[in-house]
Amino acid sequence: MENAGDLIKISRRGLFDMLTGLPTRHLFHQQINELLEEAPDRLYGIFFFDMDRLKPINDNLGHEAGDKALRGFADSLASFAEEHHGLACRYGGDEFVLFVPLQSASDIPELAEKLLQNQRGRVKGRGKNYVYGTSIGICPYPCGAFSFDEALRAADLALYKAKSRGRGGFSVHE
Repeated sequence: MENAGDLIKISRRGLFDMLTGLPTRHLFHQQINELLEEAPDRLYGIFFFDMDRLKPINDNLGHEAGDKALRGFADSLASFAEEHHGLACRYGGDEFVLFVPLQSASDIPELAEKLLQNQRGRVKGRGKNYVYGTSIGICPYPCGAFSFDEALRAADLALYKAKSRGRGGFSVHE
């Protein structure tokens, strides 16, 4: 029989990403549902991130260096989320999501620019600095008749639009 400590570790393992310490998608969705129940009429922004230039770090310095970059990215995002009373999660691989309250949709470009600056970092190795950044897709929520999952998909589509324009930018779902 497992002891209480083992059960807590198993439970925590399923709710928090082991590398970054951020909530997993499952816990993130639970947290979002609780927030939306508490404040159903509040305006939020869904920010979907894809790290830029992680592959060269992994390829040139190895996955330990890539993990260091992922942890740095996650730490910055978690701090930003806390400062702005939002929620962040590692969505998978090098993708992250931030759910943050907004005063109005006009706040989105300013927040996006702050995030583009905030989510930059570097890993040093082999006499070089390897810099990483991010591209962001954004969808305000609520967004018409979209459910949260549909709005999240819209933010993901906006991310692809941002990436198609080049790295280090953002796109807002219209």
